[in-house]
Amino acid sequence: DPGLGYWLIVREPANITTGEGRTVAVDSVTGFQIDLNPGWNQIGNPYEMDINWDAVIIDNQNLNIGRVKLFNSDSLSEGRIIPRYRGGFVFLEGVQPVTVNVKPEIVRNARLSHYIDSKQQNALSENSWITGLKVSNGTVSHNLSGIGMHPEAIEGKDRHDEVLLPVPKEIIPFELAFNHPEEIYNKFSFDVIQTTDRYIWDFEVKSFAGVQTLTISWDNRHFGDNEFNLILNHKGIEKLVNMKEVKSYTFSASGNDQFRIIFGDDSFVNDKLKPSAITLGQGYPNPFRNELTIPFTLPDSRPNYNVNISIYDITGNLVKQLTNESYSPGYYTLSWNSMDGKIIPGRGIYLIRMYVESGDASNVYTRKVIRQ
Repeated sequence: DPGLGYWLIVREPANITTGEGRTVAVDSVTGFQIDLNPGWNQIGNPYEMDINWDAVIIDNQNLNIGRVKLFNSDSLSEGRIIPRYRGGFVFLEGVQPVTVNVKPEIVRNARLSHYIDSKQQNALSENSWITGLKVSNGTVSHNLSGIGMHPEAIEGKDRHDEVLLPVPKEIIPFELAFNHPEEIYNKFSFDVIQTTDRYIWDFEVKSFAGVQTLTISWDNRHFGDNEFNLILNHKGIEKLVNMKEVKSYTFSASGNDQFRIIFGDDSFVNDKLKPSAITLGQGYPNPFRNELTIPFTLPDSRPNYNVNISIYDITGNLVKQLTNESYSPGYYTLSWNSMDGKIIPGRGIYLIRMYVESGDASNVYTRKVIRQ
């Protein structure tokens, strides 16, 4: 069907012979028409040449038509062109369907583009800035996520935001979503808010393929030397990542992982990073081979805590005591190199045991990890 796009999913390698076919005959005046409905549309390019979709938007004088999203063998990205005989995704704002005219003269000499426009990659101190968040499992990647600020943006959906694209889970077995339950399309992949000095983005990363290793990465070269911070907080794991200093975060995903990105000056960030409870985060990576990192938090309800963290095997035998000291409130991480002892532990399940004592109160916390 001319103008419609389809997924062709091949689970095993195969040669596919389609036989003869016909391209779409176009009229030099009216071109070819594609009907778009509100929300996401799968569309196809029936021409022998590329379609410059940005030119289509301009030619139809309809800014409610979104830029095209393309899947190319191993990544989902935004672009300006739809290659010949290929398909893409387009989001239409509003509640009314539209008919789009695609004329021959606007499909020649189309050029590819990067997803994130370099003109929008301003310093964090500017009135307008964005940064992309790429998610990858090492095989496929999703490049349509990100955050930012703009003076004309609002808290809910506007032209600066992107609604989450529903990709088949067989193709990309994970998603990153900013939840907006107040909106008709209540999951965003790109969340831009009105310019402010302090803000917190909450988002979740879902894994649809059991346990898999995911990496969230970003380009921090444009963040600039200023008083503003961007801190990525992996909730539950209680991992903190300074996004101005590093460019990626890798973790083991198994279901719904909750995150937040904190934007602001030192005082705001320090206030929001105060732990509200004693927690023993999940050691990572899990499974691990040699090096294991163990995060824990202590709230400011007491001035200090006596903390004992040790590693035990599954039978209860002590393998290694990592710490037995007094700590003030805050976020902490300990590292265990399982190769640094006289006896090298074997593969299997180990227990992280944290005993916390403060005043007349004491608590014990336990986590399981697997050594490969």
